[in-house]
Amino acid sequence: MALLLFGMQQSPPIHELLSPELAVERMSQCGLGRPKVHYDRDFKIEVLVLRRPVRARDDQLACLDKASGYLEVRLSLALQWRFNAIRDARLIAYFREKGRAWLAAHGLIDRLPEHRAGESAAFVQGIEQLCGPEARGAFRAIDGGYGFSPEWLKRQQAHQFANEAGICLTYALMASGSPLGFVGNEAKP
Repeated sequence: MALLLFGMQQSPPIHELLSPELAVERMSQCGLGRPKVHYDRDFKIEVLVLRRPVRARDDQLACLDKASGYLEVRLSLALQWRFNAIRDARLIAYFREKGRAWLAAHGLIDRLPEHRAGESAAFVQGIEQLCGPEARGAFRAIDGGYGFSPEWLKRQQAHQFANEAGICLTYALMASGSPLGFVGNEAKP
């Protein structure tokens, strides 16, 4: 138990760049064995693989999450879904707070529209209005949800999505708590 607590207390900030080797050392303190570093050719990233344990407590999975920072972790199928749920909850809370802090620093937090189920059209229009004229047309309806408009994204390529409108939209979506999807870039309500 002392090793598990050490791993949780020594967890890096979410934005800290960790080498896979340092993550392996930290993850090894969680009581589930020593992960191996594997290069995923499809995604062109190094992943941390720990396939052997098929049972783990939630506190051990949380320890793995914190010890690995944001590096990709692959576990046995029996554990991967639980680990992903723990990681997702941490990341959602972190990014929501980060988005709210950015909006507050820019005097926009009081105007952030609230996301309500079934009111996605009004919500995305409110986000576009919040972020100014450059954000107009950023979203379009896609398969019952909303995603970034390909036309708007093409206009953003010159800025690499880093102009004020792109940054505002990103932080507003993070702060709102709306369901987000990045693969295919759509989220269904």
